[in-house]
Amino acid sequence: APVAGSDPFVKATVIKKAVPPQAPSWPTPWIFITVGGLSGLLLGIGLAFLFGALDTRVRNVTDIERSLTVPVLGMVSKDKRLHRRRPLDIIEGRNTFAESIRALRTNLQFVDAEGDERRVLLITSTVPSEGKSTTSLSLAAVLAEGGNRVALVDADLRKPSIAGLADIEGGVGVTDVLLGKVSLADALQTVGSHRRLHVLPAGRIPPNPAELLASPQFAELIAVLRRHVDYVVIDSPPVLAVSDALVLSHLSDASIVVVGVERVRR
Repeated sequence: APVAGSDPFVKATVIKKAVPPQAPSWPTPWIFITVGGLSGLLLGIGLAFLFGALDTRVRNVTDIERSLTVPVLGMVSKDKRLHRRRPLDIIEGRNTFAESIRALRTNLQFVDAEGDERRVLLITSTVPSEGKSTTSLSLAAVLAEGGNRVALVDADLRKPSIAGLADIEGGVGVTDVLLGKVSLADALQTVGSHRRLHVLPAGRIPPNPAELLASPQFAELIAVLRRHVDYVVIDSPPVLAVSDALVLSHLSDASIVVVGVERVRR
């Protein structure tokens, strides 16, 4: 409102009449698509790195070598036929699984070439279902295939599986020998076409497995087998489940740990 008689300070002039817009000025679709896409990409990459850092499963030999200071003796490939056929039948053929077990045998012989004679081998794993018993039976078979006399002892007195894998009678075995019910010679069963592999099943499951394995009788059993065969392969329970493998390690010359790829964590 100007002072009476003076000109107004502001003068409004219509330059152009307003018309309704044909499209919204905000949001702009291409900006939202671009920013959203880049944000989602960055978030996805970040989550991938996060999950990768939190995932400690063993996936390859490199993961094992980073976690342990012992040599990796070999890689045993999975074979779907193991679910429906005996390992002994597959080992006698020429296939990837059999050749990987033979490579393991060869690497063991190279280790022995350093001067230490390892005749009693303990086979164990971290957790169940890593292929420990299958590896024990297969390794014993290829050692016998090479002309050695081999005794395979199922020392997993909690959940024995060697008798089932070898398709032999498992009612009489380690526990019966330790209790003096049968002799060692009567409890041993010969398997394989070469007749040089002798298997001692676990027998009946006892209420005190750890005490039996730590007994002088079991130590004497291993000592007798050591004198009469070239190799003694002991299949033991997983190390994280029970302490049996730690007890058995004192009776063996070397311990072989079977690591299930994507089955066990570092």
